[in-house]
Amino acid sequence: MLRWHEELAEALLANDAAQEAVELLDEVRPVAEELRRTTVLLGCDRAYALYLAGAGRTEEAAELLTRTAERFAEAGLPLEHGRALIALARVERRRRRRSAAQGALQSAATVFERAGAAPWLALASETPAGEDSLPALSSLTDAELRLAHLVGQGASNQEAAAKLYLSVKTVEARLTRIYQKLDVRSRAQLATALHG
Repeated sequence: MLRWHEELAEALLANDAAQEAVELLDEVRPVAEELRRTTVLLGCDRAYALYLAGAGRTEEAAELLTRTAERFAEAGLPLEHGRALIALARVERRRRRRSAAQGALQSAATVFERAGAAPWLALASETPAGEDSLPALSSLTDAELRLAHLVGQGASNQEAAAKLYLSVKTVEARLTRIYQKLDVRSRAQLATALHG
């Protein structure tokens, strides 16, 4: 019990199911506290920080992720420590604090390199495609950014829905939010915004 709940919460958040994610975290936290499952509690904190960031509470999210990363390091869990640092970098980008984001990514890369975690090291070493090309892109959630890139590359709503395992209605709703956030009115303008 409790082995993957915080992972599921993060997956729900990445797919715009914030309410379900918070309900899951609210359900898991008391059980983890009773069982003294520190690692699960820290994973819940990381997921909750991502929820806070998605709700626009980026300063709180950054503070929680900083504490969570430190506690994972103290617990001797380098992969979880690095994952918290990657999440912190995303939040700092959203806050338009590029040097803080870069610092968090560099710290994550160091942690993963020492742990011999090549796939995670590659992830920490990547610069998100197009993220710096338009400041408004940082306002998109990860799920919105994935959809925007698919549509910007020419995918139809049906094709994007199939690739992202979403309904066409969900794709349409997300595209509406993306258009509003980026202040664009067409797929051509979206492609231009994404690719400069």
